[in-house]
Amino acid sequence: MKKRIEELETALQNCEIRIEYLEANEDRNNE
Repeated sequence: MKKRIEELETALQNCEIRIEYLEANEDRNNE
C-alpha cells in the first residue's frame, strides 16, 4: 500500500509541474 501511495504522490507532483509549465506558457502567449 505504501508503494502505491508513493506512486500516486509522484504522479501528482508531475501533474503540478505540467500545470505550472502550461500556465507559464499561457502567460507568455497573453503578452
